Order: sequence, then structure tokens, then C-alpha cells
Amino acid sequence: MIDILVERILLFLPDVNVNQLKIEQMETDENSFEVSDRLKGTTFLYIVINEDNNLESFSVDTDYFNQVNIVEKENVIELSRNIVNEFIIDDCDLLHLSAAIDFEGYWLIDFIRKDSFMGLELPNSGVSIQVDKNGLVSGATFINESFEIEEPVMTITTEDAKQRYLDELIIAPMICRFDTDFIGGDDEYHLVYAVEDFVMDIGTNGKVHTIEMFDVQKAEYIELSLVEKSLDKDCITACNQVILFLQSQYENTLNNFRLLKEDYQDLEDENPPFRFTFQRFERGIRVGNATIRIEVDPQTLIITDVNTDSEVLVDLSQITNQCTIPLEEAIEIYGNALEMELCWSKEVEEDQVLYKLNYLSSFPETVGHMRAIDATTGKPWIIDTSYMEEF
Repeated sequence: MIDILVERILLFLPDVNVNQLKIEQMETDENSFEVSDRLKGTTFLYIVINEDNNLESFSVDTDYFNQVNIVEKENVIELSRNIVNEFIIDDCDLLHLSAAIDFEGYWLIDFIRKDSFMGLELPNSGVSIQVDKNGLVSGATFINESFEIEEPVMTITTEDAKQRYLDELIIAPMICRFDTDFIGGDDEYHLVYAVEDFVMDIGTNGKVHTIEMFDVQKAEYIELSLVEKSLDKDCITACNQVILFLQSQYENTLNNFRLLKEDYQDLEDENPPFRFTFQRFERGIRVGNATIRIEVDPQTLIITDVNTDSEVLVDLSQITNQCTIPLEEAIEIYGNALEMELCWSKEVEEDQVLYKLNYLSSFPETVGHMRAIDATTGKPWIIDTSYMEEF
């Protein structure tokens, strides 16, 4: 069986002599295999199958091949479609080309299933194929699992969903770098109203779905002067040790950092370390992507690991901390661009894949999502999606 599967994959790879190949089952996983060139002593193909002996994924070490020509996107899409036709037999006609994403060095081509009555995509239900810019297939993942589609209960309108989304929206001042992930990014730091990742979507029944559904809490911070009143006695001593360390490294530590409120030990582990996350603030404004994560041995109280984001070290003293655009205006800018569209969301309940219909946020005029509004100019920060073509 695996021999035939290898031969089918080799149809999409250049100049491989089947007679000099060696196929070995991985010792750690009976469903994983390595394919090597016996003469060169090089492993260049890795295959994973599922319990039904169907292909689940494969990856290719493209350095094994000597191919330097550059191929066009249209040829990559055609090659990817041929791979889909080769390995997806039962419901190939339900798969449609969803996106071609241009990453540096390779293309990612996604084929997704759609439901048969609304024609909407079923997320994570198809095939993703990675093709290097020289036309070599470097990997593919096949999702071919059974699923159910829940019949939607439509009790609210699109406008109702939008209002509920805006009612739960968390948007707050933050100092962030306007990097090249955004359209027109200048790589400088600005004071913005940043949209927090809290609301995920709105159910067609009106229920608001947030990150708390996955036991993820919205961020809350403790001022360092209040740590002893806020933490359990078991970790106060360790935390105070860490604060002393921070004070030896940074000026004005008590004002410039706050402690993230979270579980400070993973009690499921044996002898777990204390883990503290400190968020940088600049004159009372949170700084994006600027944290220090510190681990402490619970027995010796010795700091065992320090991980510091580069933004912690940036001089932001010249960045204003005064918003000239009112928060209400920023929310209005965001709301005017926001629309809600019906989309399927994938959930797993008791090992059964279930698709539920929800309203998701969408920004049709800008294509890319609005992530922030400049707090001094009112300019929206839009994610640059020019590298991705949707079909």
C-alpha cells in the first residue's frame, strides 16, 4: 500500500529513480514513513497516513532536487489542482480553489469544501499544498474527516449581529509599531486605539462568542505596588524576587511594568516553576508586543529563564501619550468600516467535527481587517493582504 502511495506522490516530483529508493516505517509512529535515496544516503520524502491508510500529509526536502527555474502562479495552481485530483476521489467536485498565498520563497494553495445548500466554505476541510517558487512541491496536508453541519437557527439579522459585536468590542489606547504587516506601514511607533482579540464571532442565535470559550481570559494587569495584595502567598515571595531583579535592570520599574494576571504555576506538572509575565507601559499606556517572561524555581527561588521582547528596550519617550481623537470617534471609524458576514465555524464536540453558522467580522471596502486607529490622526491601520488572492 505505501509503495503505491509513494509512486503516486513521485508523479509530482522530478527525476526520481524508483529502483534506488528505500521506504522505512518510523519507529515512533506506525503511520509515518521516510523515503530515502539508497545511493545518496539522503531522506527526501516524509509521509503520514491515517488509520484508513489514506494520505494525511507529505513533506519534501526540496534540497534533494536540482531545480532552479521560476514558475508562474497559474502553473502552481494547475499543479496543485492535479494533486487534489490524484488523491481526493470521493468528493473532489466539492473542493474549490479558495486562496493562493504568496509567501517569501513559496506558494500556499488552499482548496476548501463548501456546503451544498448555501455555498459557503467549510474551514479546514480540504487540501493545503505548498509549492516552492521554483515549482517543486514541498508539502501537502489533506483533511478528509467526517463532519456534521448544524442546521442554523436564524434569530438575529446582520445589523443585530454588528451591534452586538460592537457592544462587546474592546478597543483601548496602546503604543504600537506601524510595521509592514499594515498597508502603508512606516515601521515607526504611534499611539493608537488598538482592537483587542476578544470577540470571535456572533452566533445566528444571537450568542456572543469570545476567547473565554477556550479558557482564555482577556488581559488584566496588576500594578507592581499592589502585588502583595493580589497574589496567593505561595508565589508572593517568588514574584518579589523577580521585581527586585527587574529593578536592577530597568529604571522606574514600578511605573513602567505591570504583572499579567494569570495562573502562575501549571499544577499538572511535577514541581512546576513559577511563571510571571510583565507588560511594559509607557507613561500609563500599554506598549504592544513588549513583555518580559520570567521563570523561577519554586524551591530555590532562583530565576531560571528570562525572555524579553525587543520592544521592551525601545526608547519611546518622544511618543505622545495624549489621544487627540476621542475614543467614541475611533469606535465610529471602526464601526463604519465593519460588516458582518455569514460563515461556518469549525468546532469539535466529543470527537465529532461540527460546523455552526455564525456572523464573522468583515471589512469589504479595505479587504484587510482594521486592527487599530491612530489616536492622533484617525487613520485606520489595515492589515496588508496583497500577498493573498482569494477566489
